[in-house]
Amino acid sequence: MAEVGRPGLTPTGLTGLRGLTGLTACLASGPVGSSGTVILEYTADSAPAELRSCAMPASAGHAVLSYRLEEAAGFASQAARRALRAVDAYATVLACELVVAVRALRMHPAPPPADAFTVAARALPSGADDRPLTADVTTATALLPALARL
Repeated sequence: MAEVGRPGLTPTGLTGLRGLTGLTACLASGPVGSSGTVILEYTADSAPAELRSCAMPASAGHAVLSYRLEEAAGFASQAARRALRAVDAYATVLACELVVAVRALRMHPAPPPADAFTVAARALPSGADDRPLTADVTTATALLPALARL
C-alpha cells in the first residue's frame, strides 16, 4: 500500500521538466521563477507518509482493559479508520496528478480528444498563473468517482 505515490516516482514532478516535456518549467505561465505546480509535488509526495502510517498493522497495538483483567482488546476499529485515511491519501495523490495532467495537456499544442480530459478540463480552473491550487485539488478529488466510471 505505501509504495504508491513514493516521492520522486510520481509524474507530478516529471511533467514540469522542460527538457522532458518541452513545456514550461513547472507548468508555469508567469515570469521566470514562477512556481506553477511545484506545490503539488509537496502535496503528492507527503501522502506516502500517511500511507506508511496506515499500512502499519493495527494488531501491533496493545491495550489492557478492565482493571488489567482483559488483555485481548480488538483493534478492528483502528484498522478501519486507517483504511479510510489511506483512501483519502490515495485520492490526494490522484487529484494532484489530475491537476498537473490537465494543465500540461492544456499547454500542449494538440490536447487529446479523450473523455477523461474533456470532463476534467471543463471542471478544473483554466490558466497556469501562480495561485493557490487547493481548490483545484478539491475539485479534482470530487471528479475522481466520475472519471473512474468512464
